[in-house]
Amino acid sequence: MRNPQNPDQSALADPALLDKIDKLFACNIGEYISLPQLVVVGGQSSGKSSVLEGLTQLPFPCDSSLCTRFATRIIFHRAKEYSVRKITASILAGSDASPEKEATLQEWTWDKDGSFDPSEFSHVMGEVHSLMGVSSSPGNLKPTFSNNVFHLEICGPDEDHLSVIDVPGIFKNTTPGLTSKTDMQLVRDMNSFSQVCLEIIKRLKSRKQALKDLGDECVTPEQQCSYLLSVVACFQELTSHGLSSNYGTDDIFNSHPDLRLATLVMNRHTLFADNLSVWAHEYKFKTETDMNNSNGGQLDLFGGTPPTSENEHLAGSNEPIKYIKTRKTANMEDLAEVIHECTKEVSPKDLGIYEWLTNVFCSSHGFEMGTFNPSLLATTMRKQSAKWPNFMLGYISDIITIVHWFILTALEVACVDQRVSRRLKAWLMDNLLSKYQDAIKQQCQVTRIQAQLAPKVLGDCKHGKVIRLCNISAVHNKGNTRHTVEDIHDILQSYYKAALKRFVDNVCMQAADYYLVNGPETPTKLLCSLFVNELSAADLEDIAGEESHVRHLRARLIKEIKDLEAGKKILL
Repeated sequence: MRNPQNPDQSALADPALLDKIDKLFACNIGEYISLPQLVVVGGQSSGKSSVLEGLTQLPFPCDSSLCTRFATRIIFHRAKEYSVRKITASILAGSDASPEKEATLQEWTWDKDGSFDPSEFSHVMGEVHSLMGVSSSPGNLKPTFSNNVFHLEICGPDEDHLSVIDVPGIFKNTTPGLTSKTDMQLVRDMNSFSQVCLEIIKRLKSRKQALKDLGDECVTPEQQCSYLLSVVACFQELTSHGLSSNYGTDDIFNSHPDLRLATLVMNRHTLFADNLSVWAHEYKFKTETDMNNSNGGQLDLFGGTPPTSENEHLAGSNEPIKYIKTRKTANMEDLAEVIHECTKEVSPKDLGIYEWLTNVFCSSHGFEMGTFNPSLLATTMRKQSAKWPNFMLGYISDIITIVHWFILTALEVACVDQRVSRRLKAWLMDNLLSKYQDAIKQQCQVTRIQAQLAPKVLGDCKHGKVIRLCNISAVHNKGNTRHTVEDIHDILQSYYKAALKRFVDNVCMQAADYYLVNGPETPTKLLCSLFVNELSAADLEDIAGEESHVRHLRARLIKEIKDLEAGKKILL
């Protein structure tokens, strides 16, 4: 009975408020947030069933294997339109139920008009046990408890607005007058019922964010294909900006320097050309200063101090660097099959080029007078450019490493799911290695052509200034060998400069730029829409399919969001 003198009791028994709470429980909101409730607790055989039977006037069975295996929610409504009790039973699936199990449980209903005896109620509870799949007798392999809820709704002309929940060891009852002092806070919480709405909205927002963080659903082949196409679009956009030096379009280029592809490649181009011009010849050529400083008509083949470059000295030291490394990037485990190890190339010999040329000439000349065999140029050029292949292999290995780092970094940025990113990399790796090997083969082909064919320059090659003979103040008498060796030196020097420029251009343009960076079939073009469209359903599942725990988490979040949305509608 309600006491009009007690406003708290009146608020507690407010039918509209209790009805909203019942609806929230029916939507499983109680699974996610704490709803206002009164609780009756007790151990086994402490009289809970007797209390429950006295409150509900239902013949609850005493067999603990029935009532305490799962929660039982009983809702009473006063309905004047009914002449007798109307009882409706259903099952609310727990939050951990699969979609198939949830559909099966929701299909089951049972209703009856009037009262029923204990045997009939026991039969209904047994049927519920079977549907939920819980154990009804000791010794079987079925689970002992279930998260599903047995829902009873009882309407009648003489019923009170009452909600009772029976769980193993705990009962919840919204009837006033049955609480102790420790339960008063729960009553006060009911007076602040608006907090429930705020809590639902807050949790709904967090659950939606958690679902968003999982990314797009990738269950069907269509969803998986769509997801991979979005990854491809982002990857190609990064590639386009990286190749065009358009770094201001996205802050990602500031946080990931490896994406500045054009800059990294161009810097390596320049360094390759500089290293070749300073380090790639076997002997340093004589300069005009060296010639002017030679002693009259004497054969000063070893005299003079060769010029040095800043690049040839250690920082803060006057000692010349003895060697240079041909690689500038670190090794990558992925590329162990294709790239070449770093080599150390010694600095060119400062002295001895005339002695070497004299030995070559004297060991191979024939009956020529005042001239030399043209094959000597090919012989000396091959010796003078012997370091080119190692510099070339170091350069192309660095370009491959730069491109590969770009692909891996862009793939990680475009695909936030690291698992999918790793699988895409695994699928692309064989084709990437094939592209890299093709580039190295092309480089080696350029080097072989340079080494095997006879020296040839098409077009005029003018190097240095032209000096008129009449302006020469002193003419030194020189022997035939000296004249010939100097001619060989000058011709070799002129051809070496022209051949070096041509070699650098061919290596950078043909092998590196065409095969690795800007060509029509570069490694960065492997990840494209055509690649995705050619994947079978099994391939799509292997690359982009969701893991089982992600699917379960997504299903749980979707169900929770659905329940919270329903609860929000009830309150608003």
